Amino acid sequence: MKPDCRWKRSVKKKIGVLCGTEKNQEWLLPWWWSRYREYNDFPVTFFDFGMSDEMKAWCARKGELCSANLEPPLICSRSDIDPVLAKEWERLYGSTVWSSRPIWFKKPFAFLNSSYEKTVWIDLDCEVLGPLDFLFSHSESLALVREYSRQHLSRNDPNVCYNGGVIVFQHGISIIEKWAEDAMVKNDRFGGDDLLLSYLIHKFQWSVAELPEIYNWRIAQGLNLNAVIVHWLGSWGKAYIRKYGGIKPLLNSFNSLPGGNADEVFRNLEEKP
Repeated sequence: MKPDCRWKRSVKKKIGVLCGTEKNQEWLLPWWWSRYREYNDFPVTFFDFGMSDEMKAWCARKGELCSANLEPPLICSRSDIDPVLAKEWERLYGSTVWSSRPIWFKKPFAFLNSSYEKTVWIDLDCEVLGPLDFLFSHSESLALVREYSRQHLSRNDPNVCYNGGVIVFQHGISIIEKWAEDAMVKNDRFGGDDLLLSYLIHKFQWSVAELPEIYNWRIAQGLNLNAVIVHWLGSWGKAYIRKYGGIKPLLNSFNSLPGGNADEVFRNLEEKP
C-alpha cells in the first residue's frame, strides 16, 4: 500500500526549522545544534529517520521530535538501475549512495509533516554561521540555492539543478506532495531527492526564489568568509567535521591571528582528514 502523499499536519507556528537523521549520522546532531543555536532561536522539529533511543530523547529535550510514519518509498536497488546511471550516481555521491537513498527519499515525507507556515529545512552536514532571518523573508513558496556548476544556465533550462541541503518552503504547496509521490515511483531515474525536486520544478515551471549562495555554500567551492551556511558535502566533509569541527574553529583561529592570516586558514582546510 503506497503512503499517503498529502499534507499531514495543520499550521501551529508561523516559522520554524526542520532537520532529520538516522543512527549512522546522528553523531552530527549536537554539532549541528551548537552552531545553529549560537545565532538562532527559531523552533526546531527533529525528524526520526531511524535514530537511537538516546538521540531521540536528546532531540525531544531540544525541540519537537517527530516520529510520524515516515516509511521510505520502495527504493530501487543497484541491480534495478540502468548501469550507466548507477555509475554516474556513484561518481556524484560516492559508494554510500545505495545505503543513503532510502534516507534521502524520506525528506519529502518529513516536509509533509511540517507544522510551520514557512519552514527552513537544513541538512545536518550544514554548518550554520549566522542568523537565518533572511531565509524566512521570501514571498515565493519555494526557495533554494542553485548548484554552482549550473550557474551559467538560463533559469528555464531543464539541466538547472538545485541543492537540497537548505530548502525554504510554504506549508501546503502542491509540489511537495508531487515530490513525495514521485519519490516512490520515479526513484529509479534520480540518484537523490534534490535531483528529483529539480526535475519537478522545471516540469511544472514552479516559481522558485534562487537564494544567495552564502546560504548553502558548498565547501567544494573553497573558503567563503561571508558564508552563513557552509555545506560539508560527501564523506570527506563528514570526516572533516569529525576531526576538526567544521569551519568555525578555523575562523576563530583566523580572528585571533595578528592581521588575520588567511593563508593559514586555507592550509588547514585543504588538509585531508
